[in-house]
Amino acid sequence: RNCTIKNSEQGIITQIGTENVHIAHNLITNIGKVSSSDRHHLNVESIGVTYEYNHVGPPCLNCNGTLIKDRSVMPIVRYNFLQGGNRQVDLVESYNVGYAYHPDYQQAFVYGNLFYEDQTSLVSDSTEVLRYGGEYSNTMWYRKGDLYFYHNTVIYTRDGQNTVFNISTLEEKIHAHQNIFHTFANNSQLAMVAGDGNVDFVRNFITTGWVPYLDSEGAGLTTFTNNIEGDNPYIQDIITLDFSLAPGSPARNQGQELEWPMEELEFQYQAPQQRANRYSVGGVDLGALE
Repeated sequence: RNCTIKNSEQGIITQIGTENVHIAHNLITNIGKVSSSDRHHLNVESIGVTYEYNHVGPPCLNCNGTLIKDRSVMPIVRYNFLQGGNRQVDLVESYNVGYAYHPDYQQAFVYGNLFYEDQTSLVSDSTEVLRYGGEYSNTMWYRKGDLYFYHNTVIYTRDGQNTVFNISTLEEKIHAHQNIFHTFANNSQLAMVAGDGNVDFVRNFITTGWVPYLDSEGAGLTTFTNNIEGDNPYIQDIITLDFSLAPGSPARNQGQELEWPMEELEFQYQAPQQRANRYSVGGVDLGALE
């Protein structure tokens, strides 16, 4: 808690056997190794972990690591500011076979976060915000469960291809509810899904001109229900990284009752590395901030 970690090849690492890890109120930035994709800001494999109220990223220049590389049982990523990186969140298979049989291994929660993909220069970039499932050829120990991704704000200001999710196999599913997905760059394309898993997009704001798949439709089922399209959600001030919604935003007061096990948010991220109570006036806003 309350640490500043920067200018290092690695950030925070936990090993198999750790339990109930709590990583909160930290600034973790400028981490990595040039041209390397295996040096991460957070590299965690535990039984139970919660990441909250952290500012993570950006990596060092031309460092291709991930912000949160997680192989844990039931990770909870909530109320963070996540900037840059090869991916912001990478929820992949555990190295520990025993973890894969844990009753909570097949659930993960990502909510109330601010994702910011800027024009950081990388040697190589996945273009994806989040991967869920696994990364190695043996899929036996992949997540094979449900990721609940809700009330996040995902903002792109970089050119080129931008992709939200990579879902590994048919045995994984992402429930994406009441988020904001927006790109400011004029010459960028927003693709929602890569990979072969399943995704339900329900009541999100999505920038006009989006496409459902990165290249071609995967083997999984992707559904879009009651989403809102628009040119701009009217973020207050991208220069100062104020991602709250301006008056007149089409994402204001558009939230609906969430399905269990998703719950209404009590808090929200407040810079620097703090929390604030989340109050709804006139209705629940989409995204991470009221």
